[in-house]
Amino acid sequence: MNVPSPLKAYFDHVVRSGETFAVEPEGYRGLLVGKRATVITGRGGLKSSVGEDDFQSPYLKAILRFIGIDPVDIVTVEGTAMPEPTRQRAAACAKHQVDRLFDGDDALPHWIGDFSDEDMRQINALRHGQADAIVKGDAKAYSELCADDIQLLIPSRAIISGRKAFLEAEVGLFRHATFASFRKIPAKIERGGNLAVEVGLQDVVMADGGSNGGVYSARQKYTHVFRLSASGWRFAVLMSSPCE
Repeated sequence: MNVPSPLKAYFDHVVRSGETFAVEPEGYRGLLVGKRATVITGRGGLKSSVGEDDFQSPYLKAILRFIGIDPVDIVTVEGTAMPEPTRQRAAACAKHQVDRLFDGDDALPHWIGDFSDEDMRQINALRHGQADAIVKGDAKAYSELCADDIQLLIPSRAIISGRKAFLEAEVGLFRHATFASFRKIPAKIERGGNLAVEVGLQDVVMADGGSNGGVYSARQKYTHVFRLSASGWRFAVLMSSPCE
């Protein structure tokens, strides 16, 4: 998925020295500061789980941030040419992305401890990546957010240890369940060394409108443990339980 030529030509007119960016001794500086952008894209197919075939989103983010617009949110409507239920699931994922923009949940958590802006960005990205993967039913993308020794603790199940077992469990889950929406409301994130613990609530909406309790409960409490590794923050422990 790449950028169409008319849009490239448009940016050639917009990205102008002295108008939208400045050249200074320290380098380039965007002039459109204090603004954010939401980019809505569409594609007939589905991008790969790691997104190596998506050249469009990184390009658009880079251009907009170069001229000072940040943050840049991407909403992708995928699978428009795919058969059902793939198309329905992709549409639900796009709706979830839009809902997340209006929730403003990045500002909700109470951050306790020494978190840099990059730490907070990565942890927020993990939470959002988790929700997107669950709605899309993409077990591989979900597993790639986790540490190798991930521990999964969910109601009525034995402890699931390690990324391989985690991937197998999620593949089995998504084979029998479709999530229409998965929204997290973090309350507090506290850091100690290379670990951070997040607690909050999550709302779960199944595609069939039903709720069978446990992992399918409409309202749940959750605890996440993040670990800082050489490749960045990753999920180390995932635990949830139904609200009473």
